[in-house]
Amino acid sequence: MSGACTKAAPPSCISEELLRRARRGDRGALGALLTLHRARMRAVALRICKSPADAEDAVQEACILVMQKLNQQREETSFTAWLYRVTLNAALIILRQRRQQEACAGTDFSRMWSAAYAIDPADPAVLPDELCEHRQKLRAVAAAAQQINPIMLKTLELRELNGMDGAQVAKHLGVSIEVVKTRVHRARAALQDLTRSAMS
Repeated sequence: MSGACTKAAPPSCISEELLRRARRGDRGALGALLTLHRARMRAVALRICKSPADAEDAVQEACILVMQKLNQQREETSFTAWLYRVTLNAALIILRQRRQQEACAGTDFSRMWSAAYAIDPADPAVLPDELCEHRQKLRAVAAAAQQINPIMLKTLELRELNGMDGAQVAKHLGVSIEVVKTRVHRARAALQDLTRSAMS
């Protein structure tokens, strides 16, 4: 490192060195730089989103934008200020999406799940025990859906029940495919855990 940055370099010097390397195309340095600032980015996002899961989505979106647009950030301006502004904007977008979707996401998902996995009681191949267990599972799924983050649930609904692929869901919600994958994974895991718990 140059200038005042010594072996016992403070975080600001480490950040400056990583930024210099990142501007030269060093992806590892950029990843390390974002890791260095991640806690602060998350705090910024959490103040807006309130939800830890939504804040994490905002941070992920911000990291993707930084990777795409670092070469557009003017070197004479503060990288840190720009980074936190990108995070703030990502958090505001997530918050706006949540407010638009949370009113109906859980109910829609429960109803659509029931329709997609319905069993015909008149089907002679369906045993009474199977029908009873199926109805019990549907009730458990509906109850579990009410406990899951509405935005994650809406993403899972579009992906699993509406037949959209990841790119279509991302376009519909205005987020990246990476965020769609993260939300689907989290929602699927939460739904399985909550349903299993309700039926045990």
